[in-house]
Amino acid sequence: MIIPSSGNNVSNNFILCPSLRLADTSQCDGGQYSTQKCKYDAGACVSLQRDYPDCDLEEIGNLFTKNDNPPVLGDGICDSARYNTDACGDENGDCILCNSMVSNKTLTGDETCHGGMHNSQDCNFDAGDCDTFNKKYPRCYIDAFDNMPTNEILAYVPIIGDGICNSGLYNNPDCGYEDGDCLFCNELIDNITKIGDGVCDGQDYMVEACGMDGGDCMGCLFPRLEM
Repeated sequence: MIIPSSGNNVSNNFILCPSLRLADTSQCDGGQYSTQKCKYDAGACVSLQRDYPDCDLEEIGNLFTKNDNPPVLGDGICDSARYNTDACGDENGDCILCNSMVSNKTLTGDETCHGGMHNSQDCNFDAGDCDTFNKKYPRCYIDAFDNMPTNEILAYVPIIGDGICNSGLYNNPDCGYEDGDCLFCNELIDNITKIGDGVCDGQDYMVEACGMDGGDCMGCLFPRLEM
């Protein structure tokens, strides 16, 4: 196995690799490191290739730029939607637990912060997509996790920061009223606790800004009628 030379110079065999990060052969780094030009992370990704022959490391790796911080494949942390597939063994096993906790694994790490179980430690806080939101509202994650509706925990996936009030779970001061999504909706209605409470309240609750009553009225055939 050829390993990059130490210091600031990289051997000619690895001249196209982003950096010397691949010198650590104890872990398989994704992104461009796991491609042929980096000798599949200097051999660290060989076992992944063997275990998941349908995982196209070349194609997936080239979706990353050389400046991207690539995920480590097989470190127990769910980092990336690109490798969280059946072909890649759900990121070499990293996302298996998370995938068992959510209804749609393709949402994890898709660059949009999804609430519910996606924004949990086991899902690496939506594979990092919710890091900014959680830092901005540090009390929100704890309170929301404790108050999550257990009867629909897998399907409960409010989108945070999309301009639509999707959930009563995050519609409170500690969560910035769903990071601002619910501010306009809250001006239209008389009781913000009714958003996403499982009951379609109709009228002003049943508008796009309120996410059709936080999803409660999605199946209703008669918009804006008193329920």
